[in-house]
Amino acid sequence: MEKSENLLNQWLQQVRRIAWRLQYREKKKWKHEGLLHEEVVGKDPFSAIISDLHVEQLLQQLPAQPEYIIRKVVIEGRTEQEVANQLNMSRQGVSKCKRKYLRIIAANMNLSM
Repeated sequence: MEKSENLLNQWLQQVRRIAWRLQYREKKKWKHEGLLHEEVVGKDPFSAIISDLHVEQLLQQLPAQPEYIIRKVVIEGRTEQEVANQLNMSRQGVSKCKRKYLRIIAANMNLSM
């Protein structure tokens, strides 16, 4: 009886470790690939529409591949690895492209305001 309790406790401990590792990995991935969220302040429903149109206009100014990467990773919430697999690129290449063009979008947003 004691032996089966020990086995059960060991099994539970291993399951907890696995669950913790999975949770940690997802948190780390979320931090690394986190989505950009824009909160619209106020109750004006047109603000959200104008904001969406502005984002769409900024995305259309980008080359096709960076636009696709930003749309999939940032807006749709896909992982960099998923997009990298679709484009036959490395995850690092997707990450580098995403960062570069997000900086360009941010600079264009500052110029247009």
